[in-house]
Amino acid sequence: MIGFKRGLSAVVATVLILLITIVLVTILAQVVIPFARDNLQHSTECIPYENYYNFDTSFSYNCYSVVSGKYIYKISVKAASIADSQEEDADGFNLVVGSESSSKVVYVKKGTGGSCDVGGIKNLEDPCNSLSSLKIPNPGESQSYEYKSEEVLTSVQIGSLLSSGRACDASDSMKQMPACT
Repeated sequence: MIGFKRGLSAVVATVLILLITIVLVTILAQVVIPFARDNLQHSTECIPYENYYNFDTSFSYNCYSVVSGKYIYKISVKAASIADSQEEDADGFNLVVGSESSSKVVYVKKGTGGSCDVGGIKNLEDPCNSLSSLKIPNPGESQSYEYKSEEVLTSVQIGSLLSSGRACDASDSMKQMPACT
């Protein structure tokens, strides 16, 4: 009689181990697979836009002038050619402007308004009394902007902004811009 109970205990233990294993695999599959899938997509989202926005040096911009003690930076940005299906995902770009004492991120997105205030950016051709929405360069085109600062900028970096809200790493940078001539 004792041997029969031991055999039954071994069968019950084996079935419990199998059930626990199945439950654990199911839980892991429900958590790990979506987590990995979402993070892989998120981590590769910026790859087509790695070099999409660059500073356009073919104009005489990317320089500064001093007006009433404020530094007025003229910045020209060029968008590379990209597939039409990917163009919809590019929502603009961000500029990381750095001085000796601080750095700031300036977002240039479709449909946002320009600003003539210190720390603001506007389309270069817009007068301050009638600002329009910021223009984003289309693929293969350039657009110029004016950025006003109270400090000398030591660096400016540019990176893509995607419609998903993702800010991609910098694709181009400039150190200490020259004075405009």
